[in-house]
Amino acid sequence: MKRPLVEAIFELRWGGAGAAAAAAAYPVLSGRFFERVKPAYPVFEPLPSFIPPMPIPGFPVQPQQRYRKSVGGWPVVQLGDGLLSFHSSNDSYAGWDGFLTSFGQVCQWLMESIPDAATFHIDVAALRYLDAIPFDYNANDVTAFLRKSLGLSLGFPPGFFADGKMASGARKLNWQVGFPCHEPAGMAHVSVQLGKHRGNDAIILESSLVSEAQTTIRNVLDDWATAAHDVVVNKIFKTMLQGMREDYPDVFIHSI
Repeated sequence: MKRPLVEAIFELRWGGAGAAAAAAAYPVLSGRFFERVKPAYPVFEPLPSFIPPMPIPGFPVQPQQRYRKSVGGWPVVQLGDGLLSFHSSNDSYAGWDGFLTSFGQVCQWLMESIPDAATFHIDVAALRYLDAIPFDYNANDVTAFLRKSLGLSLGFPPGFFADGKMASGARKLNWQVGFPCHEPAGMAHVSVQLGKHRGNDAIILESSLVSEAQTTIRNVLDDWATAAHDVVVNKIFKTMLQGMREDYPDVFIHSI
């Protein structure tokens, strides 16, 4: 069995205090980027999104263009005013080295497209992994599974279900936590939810590291990325899924 990966995402954001200048440069940047990315990712999808007429502090950055290698295929490149993201699915993910190489090429196209590269910097870098663990939570005790397989003890006081008015099996779950990370600098996030994957019940595990320190694309690729991957995969994913060896003995063999 391969790692139960749904999606791996690497994301860069920029603009920050210079949002107005970044917005003014975006039409040129997006046109240049289009020329560079299209030979490798020829399927172009314009994305419907609201773009405010002027920068609004705190307004979420949205992707405005999507590129794919084939119709409906992966990996996926997305570009917006202050946003670049690279997405790979279970079928297209060939391990960390291949993922980073592909994202590095996309970043190279971005750097070649920036009108004023000398003043350009990244405000946010993020690496995210979404995994779906098959689990029928309508027929099984999800809290017992989380305790045994993920080491998460989620419970209620003794006697909480004693009168029989409520069933003890959870049908909804949304647990998340964030921890400061010192090496590399950033915030490590873990979330566990109940959901669906390809039509089947599943436990959705998201592990990520987000840095909000100003830096350059080169520094992200050369230093931060691999250190972030080590935290997200070796510290969070592998540590939490130690208890799954019995039920999923091959989950740690796949290149992650």
